[in-house]
Amino acid sequence: GSSEKLAPEFGFVGSANLPSEKHPDRAELPVEVARELGSLEVDYPPQSAEDPELYEMMLAALMDQNDRIRVQKEELPPEWKEVVDARTNSKRFEIDTEPKAGGTLWRFAEFVAAIQKSYKGEDNALTATLRDASYLRHAVLDPGLVLSWLQEYRKSAMRSHESLKGFLGTKIADWGAQKIYPEEDRNLVKKFQEEFQLG
Repeated sequence: GSSEKLAPEFGFVGSANLPSEKHPDRAELPVEVARELGSLEVDYPPQSAEDPELYEMMLAALMDQNDRIRVQKEELPPEWKEVVDARTNSKRFEIDTEPKAGGTLWRFAEFVAAIQKSYKGEDNALTATLRDASYLRHAVLDPGLVLSWLQEYRKSAMRSHESLKGFLGTKIADWGAQKIYPEEDRNLVKKFQEEFQLG
């Protein structure tokens, strides 16, 4: 092997889609590469009422240079519900996790998380009704693509007064209808879109 002299303190990050249970056909890293690199498994950003990182990334993507989001306020937040604790006879509020609850952006973050869970073969918003048919085989929404949609909305669609729901509905429908995905995936994406009322 050859070696290269690089600048002091030089570092780089690379990524690879390695073999997995779902994709056993992918190649492993060559041994000589693997031994030179440290590895870190990276999952999708979390999205839950307790840890809404994906939603927070989406809010940031909609911010202009003045840190303002020019979207109707009701299109953004989660919905809160009152919960009564019979034991202590007290009330508290928590985020409603029903797929149809909340503003467009919150439902979109939950939709993207459900798509990712489905692709990974995990229980998701449709598993209770569709069982094994709730798992996507090929369609997965990359967070980078999702954030680029929101940046596009911020830069153009917002100025033409298109609603966030209408814009995202079209983006999801176009993405989910791609012929590169099997028909079962295309149909399942439509079901997720209906479940989260993003059509």
